[in-house]
Amino acid sequence: ARPALCICSRVVSRGHYATVVLVATVFAVAGSFVGHSFSVAPYNAGLMEDLDLTRTALSSLWAVTLICSAFWLNLIGAAVDRVGAQPVIMLGGFAMMVGLSTLGESSTKFEVFVALTMVRLSSVETVDFAC
Repeated sequence: ARPALCICSRVVSRGHYATVVLVATVFAVAGSFVGHSFSVAPYNAGLMEDLDLTRTALSSLWAVTLICSAFWLNLIGAAVDRVGAQPVIMLGGFAMMVGLSTLGESSTKFEVFVALTMVRLSSVETVDFAC
């Protein structure tokens, strides 16, 4: 039987450990950045300009989103205990897609808040904390 990571084993056998670690790290970070504040930050200037938000108003929206996320963790934890992590992650992935689509189409402050909240509550980090 061949190992599942046979491609990586060939690269590692040649002494390129750093390459394998770098590639794995890039994929791990790229796959888990959604819902973090640094993933939303590049859009702050555009959101503030398009929706006539002050920096304080946008920061307040994000603060309320984080508070909602803290309360949401209890429900996610109960759902993971009841049905398992995989269905919760799959549903969260779908909710995240809807949230990101909504964020792209937001035209009011309330829509931005709902979209940011959906993205934050359905992020991988939220499910990870709940487990």
